[in-house]
Order: sequence, then C-alpha cells, then structure tokens
Amino acid sequence: MRKAVFLDVDGTYMVGNEVPPSAADAVRAARANGHQVFLCTGRSLSEIYAHITEAGFDGVISAGGAVIDHDGRRLESHAYPPELLDRALAWLDAHGIDHILETDAAMLGSAGTRAHLARIVHPDLDAADLDALVATDTDFIKPIVTLAGHDLDGVVHKILLLGSDVPLDEVRAEFGAELDVIGDTIPRFGANMGELALPGVHKATAIERLLAEVGIDRADTIAFGDGTNDLEMLDYVAVGVAMGDSPAVVRDAADLVVPAASDEGLAIGFRRLGLT
Repeated sequence: MRKAVFLDVDGTYMVGNEVPPSAADAVRAARANGHQVFLCTGRSLSEIYAHITEAGFDGVISAGGAVIDHDGRRLESHAYPPELLDRALAWLDAHGIDHILETDAAMLGSAGTRAHLARIVHPDLDAADLDALVATDTDFIKPIVTLAGHDLDGVVHKILLLGSDVPLDEVRAEFGAELDVIGDTIPRFGANMGELALPGVHKATAIERLLAEVGIDRADTIAFGDGTNDLEMLDYVAVGVAMGDSPAVVRDAADLVVPAASDEGLAIGFRRLGLT
C-alpha cells in the first residue's frame, strides 16, 4: 500500500547542517518502492537549500504549514495581514526582541538579529570580534537579510523570535487571541524563543490539504519529527514517529520512537515501518 511520509527537517532529516547519507538513501529507496515522501518543516523555502532536497521529494510543506508546494505547483500560501504584521513588529521592537520574518525569498531580520546570531555561534568573542564576524558570510548568519526597506505586504508567513528577557507568556498576553505562540522550537536560540504563527495554520492542516491533492488516505500516512511544532503533525497522521532525542512531550505524543537523527534514526524508522 502506497504511503505518504512527512519529514521534519532539523533534528529529524538533518543533523546540524548536513543530511546523513543513510537518511537520503532511505528517502530514495522509499520513493523507489512507490511511496511519496514530503518535507514538512518549520523552515521557509528560503532556508531549504539544494543539499536538503538533493535526494528528491514529492513536495514541500514549509513555514510550519503556511506554504504547500506539490510537484512544482503552489497549492496554498498563508501570509500575515498587513495591519497585524505592523503591530507585531512595533511591539517586538519596543520590547527589544530580535526577530526574523520568514518569507519564500529571504529571511528578514530585525536590526540586531545578525549580531544576536553571532553571539549564539561564538559566545566568547568580544564586541570588536563580533562586529567582524557579523560582516562575514558564515553559514548561520549569511541567510539573514536586514528587513528595512523590504516590501512585506503578503509575503511574511511566520515570525521567529530569538531569545530575550521577555517571557513568552507576555507575548501570548499581547497576541494570543490573534496568533499561535509556539515556544522552544529551536532551543539553541535561547530562553523565551518562539514562533508567532498564523492561527489554525500548522503542519497537520497542511498535510490534510496535501492528502486531498495526492489522493492518499489519512490511514496511510507516517510522519517523523522531533520538536513541539511537530505535535499536531504526529497526532494527525496514522503513525507518528519521534526521534530519540526529542523532548518528552514529543516522544509521548508519538506511536513509535526511533534513535536520534545522528544515530541513523530516520533510516532505522523507515526500515521498521517497511518503507525500505
């Protein structure tokens, strides 16, 4: 029976900045066996680089479910309303929260974002060395473009908050009625990091839409994930698989737990489920 398989990227299909050869081989083998395999990631298209998709996929759900592409065709795209985006950016700036706007074309950072990321990569550097680092094309910092001067109308799918002293509960108090505030999706970004997602838009809603397009039943779905933004996806599919180093709340939500991505967990999961 043909399956539809949905893969989170960071910490699931990828380890750090690399795709383990065993994971790429598993994707190729599953597709050769007639299954359809999709990326289903919090990353926007501007962060899905060629080496991530090199194994070949049948489609991509990006920006945490806000954008759906299948077989080279855009099925759906959700963007921030201009008035809500303006209010959110003004509030974040007023509270000193560095942030990144995720779009198809680029990752647009607030004024302090590149320096903030440099401090995450190299916490021991002094101010002068940090300035020099920010000016270079490091892998972690290079994709971030300062948002000043960009036309943001209808292109922002999600806002990523870097760590700050502002509790996420305060963010929820301000925007919880209008946006989904998801915490701790990238722990490396520090305390109180999170995402501001459009309400009712997540990986599971995108999977439901994509299944209708490809004609595969929900009973024939499998998903692999490792983060809190994967919870709806793992709950929705027939078989939800958590990576072994996922938070407890993610492992508890899964039907199957496999080793971490760094321990060839994806390939092991594919074999256990008969995909390869």
